[in-house]
Amino acid sequence: MDLGKIGDKIRENKDAVAAKVEEAADKLIDSKLDGEKAQKAKDAIHSGLSKGVEELDKRLGGDKAGE
Repeated sequence: MDLGKIGDKIRENKDAVAAKVEEAADKLIDSKLDGEKAQKAKDAIHSGLSKGVEELDKRLGGDKAGE
């Protein structure tokens, strides 16, 4: 598989992967923290994942599906 195809596969699956990571992180956070601390931890995870997806888009040259 060439690098272009790998990039396409990453683009196709990045949102699904981010959603699974968020889901797993939320479950872990809920099992360890309560209330405001849990929400702050979830917000930090979600923010970090969003930044990671944005950086991935930049490095891959944007979302080709939307071009």
